Amino acid sequence: MSAGTEGLLVQIRQRGLPGSRLALFFSMFINDWILSVVMALSTENGVWKGVSIVFFFLTAIFSLLFYLKTTFVVVVLGFLIIAVRYKLAHTHAQGKKKLHLTGWKATVYSWSMVIFWSLLILWLLSSSVNQLTDVFGKASNDQVIAKAYLGAKDAIPESLASLIDFESIFKQAGALMFSLLSGFLSGLTAFLFQGVLIIPLMVYMFTKRGDAIRDRLYELAPAKFRKSVHVALSKVANDLSDFFSAKLLESFVIGVICCTGFFLFGLKGWLLLGALAGFLNIIPFLGPIIGAIPAVIIGLLQHPIIAVWVLITIVVAQLVDSLYLIPFMISGKVRMEPLVGIFLVVVGSQVLGIMGMIFAIPVYIIYNIILRETYRALVRIYG
Repeated sequence: MSAGTEGLLVQIRQRGLPGSRLALFFSMFINDWILSVVMALSTENGVWKGVSIVFFFLTAIFSLLFYLKTTFVVVVLGFLIIAVRYKLAHTHAQGKKKLHLTGWKATVYSWSMVIFWSLLILWLLSSSVNQLTDVFGKASNDQVIAKAYLGAKDAIPESLASLIDFESIFKQAGALMFSLLSGFLSGLTAFLFQGVLIIPLMVYMFTKRGDAIRDRLYELAPAKFRKSVHVALSKVANDLSDFFSAKLLESFVIGVICCTGFFLFGLKGWLLLGALAGFLNIIPFLGPIIGAIPAVIIGLLQHPIIAVWVLITIVVAQLVDSLYLIPFMISGKVRMEPLVGIFLVVVGSQVLGIMGMIFAIPVYIIYNIILRETYRALVRIYG
């Protein structure tokens, strides 16, 4: 517990405020700024009104965004593309500097890299699609699941098969996979339509007029709050950048491990299936399971041994994630207590399903910073 929190608790005891024991108990779990707000709200009505207004304003904005789910996801994707673009541009500039490239040489180098990576990715993706087409053929969904179950049936010990209804499990897993795929494809048209309209505009505006937009936002705030707005927006941008950078790094590493393992063990469609496993890893708890289902089913359609190696690859990837990525790489960028993160994800899943699980922590980060800076600004005004 920090010195600031201890000082506030001493004030609670000295004032003899009602519910002081409850405050002492919750002080073990909550942030310093929350306890500070509690103390301020108990004495200053203006602070209470100001924080409440900001809280309900944020809630209204997020309610609207989550109601417009497709638009919200497109906007988030746009910001991620902008962040990735800046990082790639920085890396590319460093590469040109190391090679001492200027003028037309730098231009040729840039276009060569773009063309090379684009052609390589397109070739790998087309190869994976052709491999998956060969595996599925013209079979229906039920036929694919039945074939996968038959491929695994001989490898399941009779003693275990008598205890567990594996056929039912396969049918449920296959139904989940095809249901998610159907839902994804049905929403893809609207997503692509909005993405084509919104994302290029966002990239252009933030690339060409990013500084002007930021300055305009500061000017809209009253003069006495302008510094707090600047601090809040800067912290939100930095913390969200750290969070999404950590999640993208985590998904990339998981995807590389899965792609490598799938390729080595001969899984058809290894690139798409590995990339899918890495991408779905952004969904807490459920993502790794959902990402494993398609790869295991494809493996069973080829040979049970391949399915076993696919499952081992996924387990290894999750062990790397749990034992190395999260403790040593992710936790340093996402400054949050693990229990708080789990609580937020559970609440988000109950309110908005998978979308709530993904965006629970980013929304918490925004609330945390903006309410904290609002409190500090109001305390400076009311004394």
